[in-house]
Amino acid sequence: FGVGNFVTLLRATAEQDHGSESPDFIRMAPTPNPGLTWILSAGGHMRDHVTFLSDAFNKTEVKDNFINDDCFGEDLAEWLISCLSLPAGFVVDPETCQEDWGWEVLLSGNGEKIFVGIGQYEIDDQLGWMCFVKSEVPFYKSWFGVRSDVARRSICAALHHALHTNQRITQIRWHHEQDFMKGNESNWTERPDAEQSDARESPVGREFES
Repeated sequence: FGVGNFVTLLRATAEQDHGSESPDFIRMAPTPNPGLTWILSAGGHMRDHVTFLSDAFNKTEVKDNFINDDCFGEDLAEWLISCLSLPAGFVVDPETCQEDWGWEVLLSGNGEKIFVGIGQYEIDDQLGWMCFVKSEVPFYKSWFGVRSDVARRSICAALHHALHTNQRITQIRWHHEQDFMKGNESNWTERPDAEQSDARESPVGREFES
């Protein structure tokens, strides 16, 4: 598996299981590795997937603790733990969590659990990163449309602030999950709360206030 193939695999799986139209919730396998971790995704109507470029984090040295050779992102996860400004009532687990596709930062508060997934991703033929914000909503609740949208929006805002204020991070692009999983990466914006028409003026997104 190569960098970014986890999204290609996901899209192919979604089409095989459900046809060309993505359902309201799909099984998500954000993994560039043979061992798949399935995550039920509830809805895709907010911008909670972000890609970006950065040379601040390890992209080449395979560490002894990696489950797979492609499990980069540990130092990125540690950096996020150290600098995320969380909404009131939320705390971050000080320990990173490794999966076979990358890393997770675990957040909890107000009776909710949310995680930020982290992995490598190719952007315009350059090796970059992708993060996504997910709430751990039980699958039976997702059937009835129960989602932690308010909390996820707050976490997305905190994630954007951390990325935006790091001068070694560029090309910040926020995506709707539904677009991203269908292969439409053109409908991106530079902020998670922006519409495409008002947020595409700068290639790096540093003119916007967080």
